Amino acid sequence: MLTKFKIDVPSWISFAKLRASYAEAGNDTDPYQLLSVLSTVSNMAGGLMGVAEPSTKANANLKPEIIKSMEFGADIRFLDNRLGFDVTYYNKRAYNQIISMPSSITSGYSAKYINAGRVDNWGWEIQMNTTPIRTRDWNWNLWVNFAKNSSEVVELYEGVESITLARPMGQNCYVMAKVGEPYGQIYTNGFKYDEKGNRLVGDDGKYIVDPTLRVSGNMNPDWTAGIGSSLRWKNFSFGFLIDVRYGGDIYLQSMMRLQSCGQTKETAVGREEYYTTGKGLISQGVNVNTGAANTVELNPTAYWGQFYGNIGNYIYDATNVRLRELNFSWTMPGKWFNKTIISGIKISAVANNVCFLYNNLPGFDPECTYSTGNGQGVETAALPSTRSFGFNLNVTF
Repeated sequence: MLTKFKIDVPSWISFAKLRASYAEAGNDTDPYQLLSVLSTVSNMAGGLMGVAEPSTKANANLKPEIIKSMEFGADIRFLDNRLGFDVTYYNKRAYNQIISMPSSITSGYSAKYINAGRVDNWGWEIQMNTTPIRTRDWNWNLWVNFAKNSSEVVELYEGVESITLARPMGQNCYVMAKVGEPYGQIYTNGFKYDEKGNRLVGDDGKYIVDPTLRVSGNMNPDWTAGIGSSLRWKNFSFGFLIDVRYGGDIYLQSMMRLQSCGQTKETAVGREEYYTTGKGLISQGVNVNTGAANTVELNPTAYWGQFYGNIGNYIYDATNVRLRELNFSWTMPGKWFNKTIISGIKISAVANNVCFLYNNLPGFDPECTYSTGNGQGVETAALPSTRSFGFNLNVTF
């Protein structure tokens, strides 16, 4: 027997929906990861050719990644759909993630593929849409979204407590997945401090570096947001999109190299004074042996050179706000094409990655990272980001 029921809602509620879902999905990896495939190599000088094994060892026992997810949400709209809210809470568990794990070079391979246990992600996604103006000639839409994700590495490969996801060559910096911690922790070395929090300085006047690895940040943002708008007046329209990233950390290797070589504006401080009066720069801290304030003066080359290899000194908060897109378009009046096979023409101009409205990094783009995958918290000699402009012509028949 089918029972019908009706719920009366206020007239100012245009639409309301609650949703809940559960899903399981698989994910594979690139081809040729189960068995080793030889590749041809050639000696450009002698013209000799041969075959070589890949540097990463294949794994015939790899299993597909499995993602199990639950989601709960609500979509509510008001005032003839002129104001709406969409709220979602999700919980995802990723099993058997396929990760390239470093291995001993004596095995003949630099890495191997493994299935890495379980990683949990959970968080919120919230979106607001509104239409403040809606008339025959004018239409203004505005939307704002917010997302916050948290994660935890629950378990990894049997007998393994941590995996290095990314590491710039020769640098004491590791982006890691470690059991019990958020995914993407950045481990580095840094300065040594006494029990009062003062930096320790050696008898040579240079800061003492602690080789012990410690958590210096996380590659993932605390939260992200976006603001977008489109405004139409008759046949003309204008729109923009702003991206917000709050938190998350990044290691700027380029800044370390530039400063230690005296190539940034900070390194100019005291340089002229040293070469005119002989008065050097002093490392602000206490002597490790005497406990007294350091008074040893260093020439600018020695002072700034000591920062090379001190990775923890170059971990920056990657908070930024950027104008991601601007667009302008004109739709030609339809009456112009009444006696043609053309039904409409639209001309548009678009600018992408326009500018930063705020950037906490000193002259670097947080998106120019070591990798687009697991190495997002590391920058190393990255090319500058680019701004692009485009024009579109759409003709409909």
